[in-house]
Amino acid sequence: MATLLELQSQTKKAILDDRELFEITGYKLPCKQLQMLKNRGFTRAYRDRNGSIVLERQHYEAVCRGDFDRQQSNQTSGVNVGHIKHYDKQKKIA
Repeated sequence: MATLLELQSQTKKAILDDRELFEITGYKLPCKQLQMLKNRGFTRAYRDRNGSIVLERQHYEAVCRGDFDRQQSNQTSGVNVGHIKHYDKQKKIA
């Protein structure tokens, strides 16, 4: 059975740490880091509720290899709302 320390170590390896994020982006501020990551195609990067950047190592490696692109991300994530019609209060849809 794995100890708590081993589990924390495995989790840290699964997510890039602050040093790695700084090396990739050149920024220390999370808002700037996230902006840079998104611009470079790391679409799954986000800020957690503490304000820290979360970037999964597998996603980072997939983008670097060219296995993950923005079109793939847009097609597989989100909700398809193509069937929903826009309602405008000024102009009612018949």
